[in-house]
Amino acid sequence: MIHVQPSLSPWQVRQEELVPELFIAGSELEKLTVREDNRIIGYAAVYRSRNNDFVLQMRMELDETPLLLWHAFSIAANHVISAYHPDRILSFSEDPRMKRIAAKNLFYPKGRIYQRTVEEWRYRIPDTCFDQEGYLIDQGRMRSLPFGWFSTREKGCGWIAAYNLLKLNGKEQTMQETAEGLGRWGLAGEYFGENFFLLVFYLFRKGLRTKTAFGKTAARALMKKSRNGILLYSHGKGSHYTAYRVRSDGSCYFFNVIYGKSGYVQTVDSFFEVHGKGWKVMLAAVC
Repeated sequence: MIHVQPSLSPWQVRQEELVPELFIAGSELEKLTVREDNRIIGYAAVYRSRNNDFVLQMRMELDETPLLLWHAFSIAANHVISAYHPDRILSFSEDPRMKRIAAKNLFYPKGRIYQRTVEEWRYRIPDTCFDQEGYLIDQGRMRSLPFGWFSTREKGCGWIAAYNLLKLNGKEQTMQETAEGLGRWGLAGEYFGENFFLLVFYLFRKGLRTKTAFGKTAARALMKKSRNGILLYSHGKGSHYTAYRVRSDGSCYFFNVIYGKSGYVQTVDSFFEVHGKGWKVMLAAVC
């Protein structure tokens, strides 16, 4: 489990890591330590630039994997968004690994600096709609975001799952792009919710290939072999989409199942026993 906390170390940003047009002496807002459980994987500093933008400066340990650094940078960036609500975030690093990692978190290069413009939809819903990494987990508080003829609270579990799955696979895009992209294909204004096959095709168009399975037996088997995916299941009140990520011990993080609950973990079998008791089960998995 990766998380950030106030830094307990007196680390300083090195001179070679500073961009003069960004840094103002004494402008530092906070320092953070990024950890995986009890192990430090990097540090971050948040400060104000000369143009009053928020700057995220990170130093990662050299022996960490790109996957771990990507999640660490994602958590730090989402912390800045939740804590300060900036219009944009700037970042800079001489670490060559950061070029790809920044792009996976919606940062794009502008000269020597990476920049992310925070979408307007982000501040139309409460910060508690997101977990620490920025995945959507609380559909129940997303009435202000439209989807087809309805609100996201009523019919939006499909686009939420698609947004989370794209982000899980390094293809993050804005919430508005995801909801409107899928909503344009709903000929009935999403009255019947998101169509599973259109959702799979949309993911394919975004460069994400999935394997599909239908029925509980086939879905369980494929989930256990996958890295992540989207599960459509039925319960007492209807049907619901959830994105999931498989953990190293074989259990899964599930997103937006219990509204507002972060880090919801179940084994595949226990999930079906608790939640997926209905007859409808469809799976789109990334293996």
